[in-house]
Amino acid sequence: MSGVLGLVVKGIFFFYPVSLFFFTLYSYLSIRYTQNFSKEHLCKGDEVQYKLLIENSGALSSVIITAHFKKVHPYLKQELEDFKITLSPGRSIKKQYKVSCPYRGIYVLGLSTIVIQDHWGIFCFKISIWQRTFYVYPRLLTFTHYTLRYLGFSEGQLSNAIGIQNNFSLFAYMEEYKWGDPLNRFDWKRWLYRNQAVIKMYEQELTEGVCLIFDTFAYRNDIKNLEEWADQDCLIEVLFALLDYFVNNHIPLVLLIPMPEIREVIFSSQDDIQDFINHSLEICFSPEKSMHIVSKYFRMSSYSKRFLIGLSNDIYSLVDTSREYNNGNSHWIYAISRLPSEEIISFIQERNQGADHFSVINNSKEQLEELI
Repeated sequence: MSGVLGLVVKGIFFFYPVSLFFFTLYSYLSIRYTQNFSKEHLCKGDEVQYKLLIENSGALSSVIITAHFKKVHPYLKQELEDFKITLSPGRSIKKQYKVSCPYRGIYVLGLSTIVIQDHWGIFCFKISIWQRTFYVYPRLLTFTHYTLRYLGFSEGQLSNAIGIQNNFSLFAYMEEYKWGDPLNRFDWKRWLYRNQAVIKMYEQELTEGVCLIFDTFAYRNDIKNLEEWADQDCLIEVLFALLDYFVNNHIPLVLLIPMPEIREVIFSSQDDIQDFINHSLEICFSPEKSMHIVSKYFRMSSYSKRFLIGLSNDIYSLVDTSREYNNGNSHWIYAISRLPSEEIISFIQERNQGADHFSVINNSKEQLEELI
């Protein structure tokens, strides 16, 4: 009797682990999953609808299935929680998530691994899943002539920046008047005496154009401070809007930007802007004071006669640098994502004596959208 009992015990100790192994392996081979994302190309502020389906295609109930998710972004709190399930034959589970992308950067969405493990934790199989990476770019805003006037650019500054100007001393020909044509070139005498609505056309000549200098200063090396992260996004959005405006108006344009060495980027078409946007995640902000360095580079470059626009979210560097340019041929933009403090407003008023024009842009989400 004891011999038979011993054989039974040995059989259990041998066959149970073997059957458990094959049962776990069968579950591993039977599990199917699909992931769907509502968007492929994202801009700051977009939301992604993420749908996950895990199903058991086998004829047996599964062992324990654990779904592990990747962290969406190292500096954001939002996470997708891991979960455990068991599935009956032919059954599935569906999950739906809404993931927001409030800042530019690189986001990772979806599963990292699915772990199939028996109830005793003896055997384990892992399905490794290729990470789904989303590159979230700044929003693309559109500035008009009226936007720049609202931001504080004078008509004189804007005329200095125009790349193709009419030479009013060189008359070219007459052209039929169309709605929206400037009335200052309307030929009133011809209209009064001959009843012809025409405008005068003049020879055009190319001017120097615009040089943008961009400050990459940040108080910290990382972007764990979300307020500062939002400031940087606001600054970059203003930069892209200005690039778009000047290129659309055929104004010669060059950008001087530390990446980290000072880089000269020439823009003449929308393709140039799109190429720069595709590399915009390479723009790194650091505690190094770059505005003074870029400004010095500008003065030594062949672009020094161009209309100068400086962009920064460090008001102290911006004001100090602007005081070196009192020729009426520059404009300075201080862009942050929140209302400037009373201390900063007082600083601008005290230090901005005799400096060129300033614009203060705040709250990029609301103010900038109101401008366009």
